[in-house]
Amino acid sequence: MFPNIWPLWLMATLRIGMSATVPGEFCGGIFEAESSGDIRVPTHGSNYSPNLNCRWEIQAGPEQRVALVSTEWAVEESPGCTWDYLEIRDGWENSSASVGKFCGYKPLRFLSESNKVYLYFVSDGFFQDNGFRLTFKTVPKDGAVSCDKVITRDEVITSPGHPSRYPPNQVCLYRVQFPVGSHTDLWVYSLDVTDGTCLFDRIDIFEGITSHTGCNTTIENVPNGTISSPGYPEDYPNNAFCRTIIRAPKTNHVIQVNVTFIEMESYENCSFDSLTVFATEHLESTQIGRVCGLPEESRVFESASESIRLEFRSDSMIHWRGYQATFQLIPKKACYPSCLPGTVCVNQGGSLTCVAGLKCPVDICNHGDCVQNHHGEFKCFCHHGYTGAFCRIKGNSEKVR
Repeated sequence: MFPNIWPLWLMATLRIGMSATVPGEFCGGIFEAESSGDIRVPTHGSNYSPNLNCRWEIQAGPEQRVALVSTEWAVEESPGCTWDYLEIRDGWENSSASVGKFCGYKPLRFLSESNKVYLYFVSDGFFQDNGFRLTFKTVPKDGAVSCDKVITRDEVITSPGHPSRYPPNQVCLYRVQFPVGSHTDLWVYSLDVTDGTCLFDRIDIFEGITSHTGCNTTIENVPNGTISSPGYPEDYPNNAFCRTIIRAPKTNHVIQVNVTFIEMESYENCSFDSLTVFATEHLESTQIGRVCGLPEESRVFESASESIRLEFRSDSMIHWRGYQATFQLIPKKACYPSCLPGTVCVNQGGSLTCVAGLKCPVDICNHGDCVQNHHGEFKCFCHHGYTGAFCRIKGNSEKVR
C-alpha cells in the first residue's frame, strides 16, 4: 500500500520546493485610460512559459469600471489554484482586495467595483497549459452619466449634465425609432457648444434607418450589401435585440452572408452577446450558426431558401463593437425542401424543381439535366437559354415531352 502512495507524496513535495526556489520570469504591463485591449500570457511553444511572475495594471477613468472577459482560458488546475493561477485584485494596490485566484478551464468573466485592477499570474516549473487571453474594457460605473439612448416616443433630448456644462470626451448616440409610416420632427431649442466650425464639439444628425445601424430591419430587392450591429463601428448598446431579414429578389437564389468582423463578449455557447443565423426568415427555421468573441477568421453562412434571418443580442453588462457582414445572392444549388425518394432535383429554365424519376446513368443533355423515368425513358430538362431534345440549341428552354 505504501509504495503506491509514496510517489504522489514525493511529487507534491518536490513541486512546492522547486517552485519556491526557481527565480520567476517577470512580465506584464500598465494600461491607463485605455477603452479596451488584450492581455496574453507569454508562451513557450503552444503552452505558457514555466516560472512566470507577471503583473498587469489596468486603470480606467474616475467614473468607470474595468470589465474582463477571457477569450482563451486554460491554466493548470489544482486544489485552491496553488500551482499556476491568475489572481485579480480590485482597487488601488495598497488597499486592493483580492477577488480570488483562478485556474482550470472555466471561462473567466469579471467586472470591477473600482476603476483600478491588478492582475498577477504565477506559474511553477512543472506543468504548463495553453494559457489565456483576456480582453479588457472600461465601462461606466452605475450611476455615472450614460448618454446612449433609444427614443420611441415624444421626448426632450439633452446633452449629458444639461443645463450644466457637458463633460469632456463624450460620444453620445441617440437613436429615434417610430412605427413605419410615421415621420420625425426635431427642433433644436438651445445650442451652446465650443467652436462654431463644428471641428471639435458638434451634433451630427442622420436621417433614416440604414442597414448599418438599424434593428428589426427587412432588406428586399437588394442583390448585395453590408449589414452590422447597432452603432457599428462604435460599441453596440446594452440589452439590444436586433432582427435582420434578407429576402432574395430573384427566385431560385439563396443568400450568402459573410461575417467579416466580429468583436463581442465571449462566453460558453455565446450565452451573453451573440449573432445567430437561421436558415430562413421563418421563426421555426433551423439555426445554422452562432458567433461571438473575437474569431480571427470570417464565417460564411448560406440560406436554405430565398430568405435568411439574423438575430443579434446583447446583455446588460459588457458591450463591444459588434459585427459587420456582407451579403450577396448566389444561384440555388439544390431544391428546397429536399426532393422525396423516387424524385430528382432539376434546373429547368432557371427554376429548380423536383420531378419523378432518377438521374440518368449517362448524361446525354449538353446544357440540361437528364432524368430517367420509371419506364426507362430519358428526358432532358434544359437550363435557361437552351432548348432542343438534348439542350444543344440556344433559345427559350422547354421541357422535352
